[in-house]
Amino acid sequence: MSIFIWKQSYCGPAGETLALSLNSPNESIPKRSRGAFRAQFILLDDDLIGQNPVRDQRAHGIANQAGFQFFWQSSCHEALLLRHLDGCATLRPATTPLAEAALRHRWPEYTKGMSAADLAKRIDAAGVRRAAAVEPELATFLQAIDFQL
Repeated sequence: MSIFIWKQSYCGPAGETLALSLNSPNESIPKRSRGAFRAQFILLDDDLIGQNPVRDQRAHGIANQAGFQFFWQSSCHEALLLRHLDGCATLRPATTPLAEAALRHRWPEYTKGMSAADLAKRIDAAGVRRAAAVEPELATFLQAIDFQL
């Protein structure tokens, strides 16, 4: 099973970033030499959705044409991580700074850019299920990788 997730640390305006990445000669999205990916996801923060509806529609069109599904993090990665923690599944900080503060309050050791191994020291399968219960796109992704919800 092959799943591809594309995430950039700063994606800027989604439509422009996707167009450049999917259509440039030096694509940042790898080509498969051994068949198609089973699923492809683009992981983006949703803090820019709605600011430019034309751009939003363009981003969706580009992603759909390339066979990607969006996985929107509301409002940012730290907010999504927060919802994995016990007692925090329903928390929805409105801004990135509020999400970062809430996460660091409950997880003082957290640092931006932690490795998957370091994240796994705090977030277990129960935490993943907790977040998936309130994040439909996370649940869709987990189903694509056959994670038992």
